[in-house]
Amino acid sequence: MLPLDHENAGRVIRKRRKDLGLRQSDLVDNMIKLHTIRKVEKGEVVNEDIYLHICNKLDLDIKQLSKSYDDEKEREEQLKFKLFAIEHDIDMAGPDKGLEELRKTEIDKNSPLLPTYLFLKGKCIARKKHWKKAQAQFLKTLSTLKQYPDWKSTNVQAATYNELGRCCYYLNNIEQALHYIEKGLESYDPSGDREYVVYHLKMSKVIYLEKLNRNEDAFRTLEDMWKEVDKIESIEIRSSMYEVHATLLSKQELHEKAIEYATKGLHLARVDQNVDRAFELWTALGDCYQNMGDYYKAEVAFRTALKLEKKIGKKICWYLPIPN
Repeated sequence: MLPLDHENAGRVIRKRRKDLGLRQSDLVDNMIKLHTIRKVEKGEVVNEDIYLHICNKLDLDIKQLSKSYDDEKEREEQLKFKLFAIEHDIDMAGPDKGLEELRKTEIDKNSPLLPTYLFLKGKCIARKKHWKKAQAQFLKTLSTLKQYPDWKSTNVQAATYNELGRCCYYLNNIEQALHYIEKGLESYDPSGDREYVVYHLKMSKVIYLEKLNRNEDAFRTLEDMWKEVDKIESIEIRSSMYEVHATLLSKQELHEKAIEYATKGLHLARVDQNVDRAFELWTALGDCYQNMGDYYKAEVAFRTALKLEKKIGKKICWYLPIPN
């Protein structure tokens, strides 16, 4: 018998059975019991004779298991790349373009890439600011992920928790948002894909803690991020770190230090052409100068922020802009 990828062999057998309109119990006989069939379809290792017997029942050539494996792998790689491109569409071309591509993409309900597909659909809905609908979609993604424990390394679960946190945040449930962020940090696999997700999670955590006036906790989390700042590739996150740091310092009435951080953040936001972040930073800077009694600079800062007001909100950041 040819070498098998047992997980894929299980998928091939399950698909063939369903194509024939058979239930698992229809394959039960004196040689194989129901729990054995379930083990096979889950990809667990069983005796080779079991595979032969099931293939005979399904009129399936045993060689098809290996041949199908190669075909399945190629299709899976193609689908994986297509979903990678669709996520780029969502973030760069907009959610409508992403939804259009997702509708054209066929995916089997038993595909291990189904959680990624569902996650991307949730991202599209969230980018359109339908927060409750997006929340339901992300919860569906988490439920589906339970069927694929080996996909922890994709960090789709951690990314889903981050998105769920944002949905709750915009629905004004910041405590629940923080809960999801903690779950995301717990589920993050540092050796897996989407390495950037951990910094989005940490940035969200800082923002939520600050909004809950848990300022010391926010400072501690932010300090941990500054220790890793060289690993953070996103200028957007770096500029947000400066913004929240300035806000926290201002709360402590350390206004000069807060101005220093806000100004550094503005340089990054300008280079990155990040209007949302620049608006927040100019507003924070205006607050600092106003609290210091420098009303001239405060007015300049606020007027500069107002010039950006009509342009903000066109892009939703991975971690999120800060609503009031």
